[in-house]
Amino acid sequence: MRIPFLLFGIVVLVLVINLNYVFALNDYFCFTKLKNGESVPSVISSISDKLVCENGKCVCRLSSGEGYCLVCTDSSGWLASYNQCNSDYCDPTEVITGPLDLNVKFLFNNGDSVVKQRFYVEINTTRKSKIDLIDNLNGEIKNLCMHCNYFKKMLIFDEGFNDITIKSAVAGEVKTYFINFFVDTKKPRIIKTNPRQNEFADGVFSVNYEESNIKSVELFYGEMGSVSSIALNNCKNGKENCSVSLNLDSLYGKNVIYWFVVRDIADNIVNSSRVKVFVDDRKPVINSIDYEFNGKEYDIDLNVSEDNFQKAVYFDSSGKEKLFCSSLKKGICSRKLKLSENIVFRIVDRAGNFEEREFAIN
Repeated sequence: MRIPFLLFGIVVLVLVINLNYVFALNDYFCFTKLKNGESVPSVISSISDKLVCENGKCVCRLSSGEGYCLVCTDSSGWLASYNQCNSDYCDPTEVITGPLDLNVKFLFNNGDSVVKQRFYVEINTTRKSKIDLIDNLNGEIKNLCMHCNYFKKMLIFDEGFNDITIKSAVAGEVKTYFINFFVDTKKPRIIKTNPRQNEFADGVFSVNYEESNIKSVELFYGEMGSVSSIALNNCKNGKENCSVSLNLDSLYGKNVIYWFVVRDIADNIVNSSRVKVFVDDRKPVINSIDYEFNGKEYDIDLNVSEDNFQKAVYFDSSGKEKLFCSSLKKGICSRKLKLSENIVFRIVDRAGNFEEREFAIN
């Protein structure tokens, strides 16, 4: 007796599986029985006039001897016809049986960068369905509504890259919408620039900034009314320093202004303060090194041409910098030195330009 019973169970299981497969393709596959006093949401379909609207729900109200009310549902258990309660009864006049279509509206296009984390998302479907938002990066699924054909709400998205799927599903039918975008709400921060206000510029300009998603760094420089610009290459993300070296020969001896513009991938822009500097991109000229030796010391005269002289230093074999003089008198810098080896003179101007020459002892 156990074998026939087992075969009967298998047959029933196969029939149930086949029926479920058919029902998944068809909205209208079963009826839910409501007993007296039981209720369903206000959006239903039924030919029964016993389903009465009470407090936003359709309630089954039976007379004595009546068994139940019938409500049509789909394969997911949702009500398969979507009709509104009127003033007295659940009105079955509107039945939607067409295919599922999904339309999603973001405030930007796929692949864009945005400067806000909160913005409206509008979703329309041709049939009431379950609508989910899926974060494809971490696999998190957020239900937006369990049974609706319209959704519009302000949603919050993560800082950085977002890869999103909107999914609509009903009665085994699924529609999806894919979009990716980048959220960058933080503006770049400029920490400092060089050279500083009223200093000399030798052609090297630098900016220290902080930005996680750098797009571009641009330098603007020149005289008032005649400003040029140049893009800096290979500026990196993070807390970084980026610099450029320019030929300022045409601006030599002039006061110029400069500033930096830093832009991130969401087109957030920050400008540095405008800085005035004096251009000196030319090296000092060592005209001659004259000396006399008295047997103990070298009496040395450096003849230098430099309008913005800062100092003259020298180096011996130790590599340590030693001051020779910090001013010129009619282009001459003089000092007595006791030397036992050759040295190298370095003349430095106020812009940082320098020229070197070796001095050999006898």
